[in-house]
Amino acid sequence: MRYSVTVRPDVARVGNGTRRRAGLTFSLQPTYLMVVPPEVSCDPFLEIVEIAPPPPAEEPDLPVEALPAELAADEEPPPPAPAPAPSPKRGRGRPRKARG
Repeated sequence: MRYSVTVRPDVARVGNGTRRRAGLTFSLQPTYLMVVPPEVSCDPFLEIVEIAPPPPAEEPDLPVEALPAELAADEEPPPPAPAPAPSPKRGRGRPRKARG
């Protein structure tokens, strides 16, 4: 279930649990939560509105159908083509001697 939890504009809860007046610290936009713990749902300073119904019960698994004969053949795919040979390095094999 999803709920919309909106902090009332006159009072808001700060992270350490104290309540202060809502000002620049808090946004009045709703915050969406997946699970609302009991201490949040009992808080008189929050307005909680359910915005999505609970998910439906899971449906039982359907039986597996057998593959048609042409798809069920045990043929292996052809092996992949071998990788091309590596190309030789470009430039000199060793660096030049320093001129001096």
